Amino acid sequence: EFCGDTQDVIQALNEVIEHAPVNPPTELISVFSEEHRLLPTGTPFPGFWDNTRTPYWVEPMNNMGPYSSVTREILVKAAQMGATAMLENIIGYYIKSAPCEILYITGNETMLKKWAYKRLEPMIDSIDARKLFQAKTESTKGKSSGDMSLLKLFLGGALNMASAQSGGNIRSD
Repeated sequence: EFCGDTQDVIQALNEVIEHAPVNPPTELISVFSEEHRLLPTGTPFPGFWDNTRTPYWVEPMNNMGPYSSVTREILVKAAQMGATAMLENIIGYYIKSAPCEILYITGNETMLKKWAYKRLEPMIDSIDARKLFQAKTESTKGKSSGDMSLLKLFLGGALNMASAQSGGNIRSD
């Protein structure tokens, strides 16, 4: 219940409206993944993402959606269960359907660079999101600075990637 005069209520509602998405995504992350995510050859199940192969990831994916009431999710899982692929689906969803700032943190710099090259780049291409990456600035050599290896600037947001061992980088983001 809100206590205050009419002007306070109007101001509060205007602030909510101002921060509301212009085109809110209507689909769940699990649905987006099945419709857009193409796993490359060399993965255990190449082809379109199929939630029936990993039904245990449907709820965690959907819990990470912009309209979910879940604020904290803790996963207890075995190794090699597809959690990274599930997180890639979430990242792809937010890049393409609900742009925002994303911070992806992994164990160390070697793992991060390997993931960015071998997993992230193919995922971006598989959901046809490469066209969304645009440079905010141009470097002096004319190279685009919006699509770097550990920083991806896209329309409406950015994907910042860091190693858990680089506390300074994480704090700055």
